[in-house]
Amino acid sequence: MKIASVGIIWQTKDCIGDNTNGTLVQLGENTGDIHQKIYVRTQKKGNALIGAYNSKGDVLWSWHIWVTDHEPDNLGRAVTYYTYDWDNNGIYPEKPRIQGYAVMSCNLGALAENQKGLGTGLHRYPDEMTQAFGMLYQWGRKDPFPPLRNVVSEHHDYNDEHTDLHYDNSNQIEVHKTSGTDENKLFHSVIGSTLTGAVRHAIANPTVFITGTNDVNRNESYVQQKSNYFNNGDWCPIGESDNKLWGGLEPASEGMKAYTINQTNNVHIYDNYGTEKSIFDPCPTGWRVASGELWFEFTNTGLNPGSMSGINYDDKFSDGYGMNMYMQKWKDGPTSYFPTQGTRVGDGGGFRTNSCGNYHNATTDTDNRVNILHIHKDAGLFHIFEYQFYFYYVKSVAGPIRCVRDSK
Repeated sequence: MKIASVGIIWQTKDCIGDNTNGTLVQLGENTGDIHQKIYVRTQKKGNALIGAYNSKGDVLWSWHIWVTDHEPDNLGRAVTYYTYDWDNNGIYPEKPRIQGYAVMSCNLGALAENQKGLGTGLHRYPDEMTQAFGMLYQWGRKDPFPPLRNVVSEHHDYNDEHTDLHYDNSNQIEVHKTSGTDENKLFHSVIGSTLTGAVRHAIANPTVFITGTNDVNRNESYVQQKSNYFNNGDWCPIGESDNKLWGGLEPASEGMKAYTINQTNNVHIYDNYGTEKSIFDPCPTGWRVASGELWFEFTNTGLNPGSMSGINYDDKFSDGYGMNMYMQKWKDGPTSYFPTQGTRVGDGGGFRTNSCGNYHNATTDTDNRVNILHIHKDAGLFHIFEYQFYFYYVKSVAGPIRCVRDSK
């Protein structure tokens, strides 16, 4: 697996620049040390993906480059969350809160901390409120998909119309996108059930969405929706599912603390947050994907709310695409902004860019269920535990990530 060359797989315009002559992304001297360095010289706020290639031009590994000036990895800008105590018998909002980890001030890959934005010119759409939209990630994968920018509520193609424009190693030639299987476009899809070695395929093809279904129909019944998916909605085929890709532990392990949220739908919370960050965790050094228990304190019960008054948010950004959540106390203290930036659902298409937030975390439930936070400015759709809409909590969904520090 010797690295023969490095280069830019994709970039937002001028994020790194024209690397045709190889001066902006360089491979360091091979001294025999496994920690051979790669040097990247960035130019402008934005995002990019750089790749390491073998002599045949195959991608061996890739790294997300995130360029911003609001210092998201600065601990002084992070807010430590305090969540509810819980055990096998319940969640206890009335007890003293438990200190969690410091939470990054924005979504991973975002160009701003909240909808105020940082001025025009950061992306192709003039709407500053979308600057807080971060990258999108299929559960367990390390490489990002650029966010949806064009504000469209319903199901639509993931293509150049609905995203920023992205460019190749020369910073001149556009790389294109589709939800379909057209391999002529850098960003395209493959059907996960047909793969053997899905994780290896994901490493070698970091821009390719691996679908968990051929048909997302939100108007079908729960049973009908579920029947459209392969392997419980995972992007890995049967026999290759792995609940530990982001450093979590296998759910329902012996001796593990567990609480059943909904018996009918077999929904649980497990104490399965691992102690170490995995190599597939997409967060920067010193940060990792959060545990599911972070979201408890976003409602008055730690469960799905009965009304808007049961949601722990202020209305600071009442006109925008997100919710400003209290992080330590009930309706008081520090807050953090969570955009409702939309998702890529299991067939690779985009969905609800302006109204839905579908946040991943490192922990999972049984049957390949992902413990996502699904938020809307609607009490009936603000779900700490999502079990109403099958197409939101499967592993093939690509959603945003909020990183936390890797130690308290």
